Amino acid sequence: MQRFLIVTADGVERNVEVYNNLDFPYKDFRFIKSLSVRNKTVANVVCTFDIETTTIDRRSTGGKVEGFMYHWQFCINGVVVFGRTWDEFLLFMSELEKSMLFSPKKHLVVYVHNLSFEFQFLYRFFEWESVFAKDKRQVLKAVTSNGIEFRCSYYLTNKSLAKFCEQSKSCVFRKLDGEIFDYSKIRTPITPMSVYELGYCYCDVRGLWEALLDLLERDNLLTIPMTSTGYVRRDCRNAMKKNKDNRKMFLKTALPKEVYELLEEEKRGGNTHANRAIVGIILHNVLSLDYASSYPYQMMTQYFPMSSFTPLANVSRETFYSMIESKCCLFRAIFKNIRIKNNVPVPYIAHSKCRHYTKNDIVFNGRVLESPAVEITLNEIDFDIIQKQYTWDAFAVSDFWFCERGELPQDLKEQIVDYYIKKTNLKGVDAYLYIKSKNELNAIFGMACTDPVHDVITIDDGEWNVTKSDVQSELDKYYKSRNSFLPIQWGNWVTAHARKWLQEMLDISNDCTAYTDTDSDKMQSIDIHKFDKLVKKAIELDEKNGAYAVRDGKRYYMGIPDFDGEYLEFKTWGAKKYAYIEKDKEGIPRLHITVAGVHKSKGAKTLIRQARIEAKRRGIKRCPDTNHIALELFESGFTWKGAENGGGTESHWNDDPIHYITVKGCKIKTAGNVGVLDSSYTLGLTEEFLENMNFGIDISIEV
Repeated sequence: MQRFLIVTADGVERNVEVYNNLDFPYKDFRFIKSLSVRNKTVANVVCTFDIETTTIDRRSTGGKVEGFMYHWQFCINGVVVFGRTWDEFLLFMSELEKSMLFSPKKHLVVYVHNLSFEFQFLYRFFEWESVFAKDKRQVLKAVTSNGIEFRCSYYLTNKSLAKFCEQSKSCVFRKLDGEIFDYSKIRTPITPMSVYELGYCYCDVRGLWEALLDLLERDNLLTIPMTSTGYVRRDCRNAMKKNKDNRKMFLKTALPKEVYELLEEEKRGGNTHANRAIVGIILHNVLSLDYASSYPYQMMTQYFPMSSFTPLANVSRETFYSMIESKCCLFRAIFKNIRIKNNVPVPYIAHSKCRHYTKNDIVFNGRVLESPAVEITLNEIDFDIIQKQYTWDAFAVSDFWFCERGELPQDLKEQIVDYYIKKTNLKGVDAYLYIKSKNELNAIFGMACTDPVHDVITIDDGEWNVTKSDVQSELDKYYKSRNSFLPIQWGNWVTAHARKWLQEMLDISNDCTAYTDTDSDKMQSIDIHKFDKLVKKAIELDEKNGAYAVRDGKRYYMGIPDFDGEYLEFKTWGAKKYAYIEKDKEGIPRLHITVAGVHKSKGAKTLIRQARIEAKRRGIKRCPDTNHIALELFESGFTWKGAENGGGTESHWNDDPIHYITVKGCKIKTAGNVGVLDSSYTLGLTEEFLENMNFGIDISIEV
């Protein structure tokens, strides 16, 4: 056993003890009690596991990029064990098995934050009873043949380890600074570790263990969900079980395979896009509006499919328009010579959602501006937006299905508003409980959009195999389960209603819109009279449906568009590519960026550093507006190099058998692995983007 001091994230020095596989007090864990339910038993003890790895790049000598483990850490009931090799870890687990007597009938649960990564390194060293994965290399749970049940705490929390520990009420050993640790340093199992490095390893498992204890205050290892949406699903399921009619409704809305496939084609998230008239232009005094709890608001106030879908053949024009006015409809539409109307800042049709299109389509940033013929699967809400934005010579529909509209069950709506009330009342009062309630509210959308049809994913001798499931069999299984309660189709209408609600805001701001993303609109100005009418409409719906919380005599409504900031300057190059300057709490202007693939804070700092260099090059000795120069540099071709500058990393996955490598004179036993290298991100624009950025835009518009 070794003892050393750790300066934890709160700046306090703390003495800690660490064991190795030889001096660990195995006897202290002989009489751990068990938890049992139905046919499953687990040891009632919380364990966590983590590894540290190094990457070597041998491509210059004919090799490859590969990673290897040089340090592991394990925590059981707050007791931490260190080791340097896989053989030491296997010996430790073997001795722990003899002491605790875990087995295929009594599992030892071990949480790993981002299990997919660790699994790639360890899977060759165990025999596996089962592996439960969302997709290739996306492991939620893996059980060894001798009863070790590895679970992923990242999927459980949907947070980084640092954020999970930070938001835990009783976590002392929070994750330490990874930049100080320096992942780029080449270490082997014989490399001496500094006190800080040892403390870093210690906090990774001890901190995760402490944070998990908070979650287990209302659960145990058998009842805790596998994913973050599981908490909400459980609460909503219990709410729905209060009324037997909800089960009847659920079975009545059961889907045939044909409708499920149409839903998959129509399924779409938020509307994210930039006004192509202003891309690349630095705008001043841009307002940012945000809808409060947009998805829960839709579930509380809008209509949804509430009966079985019925097919309708040979749909006439009159029947079609009658149906979309009064029913929930799902269909495929073919548009001939479709084209965007003038001055539509955010085109609606996503090219990626089109089933068929032509090589002559005119597309801007993924959105259809013009096409000789395009086919897309829609519901009535999609079609309503499209007919307001586009014109066409002719259109036809096929595979038309419809069902009755209705409100969501009152039991479910009461549960949703309960989350919202808790969140509202806890804001600024209890940070820990506020975060929990906020996560529950945000997870409602994830719950509503969960797909019950899963591919069968297996790993056989290092090879990942994906077998397509029979859709109808999976659907039948879903509807037969007493745990199922949520009609799949509701998720599609939640996002469609949210897109329409956002579109109502876009129709008001119109060509003053600069950028929009799901539930926000960034604009230069807005018609206050029309805006007030929109707010009044939302409040009326909230009042009618009880979609609000009361705190200190004031009502806080869902779905209300609120002003949440004003940007001094703003610039965008399309979806998930924008930068802006905003005053912080002290009134100091700060640069912020959002670029998919670039770390926000590190990426902004890189732009600022380059802006200072550019100021010097221009001969500006004092630069009062470095932020503005940074926005000028935010152009196609700007590159963020390396993870430390915001450029991110790239992973190289290797499915190697157990073998040995030699690094710095150290012979290392390794197997499957992930090599992680710094990568770069260059802001780029396609020729198609540049050619079509002003298509259908009246050049007289002021920008």
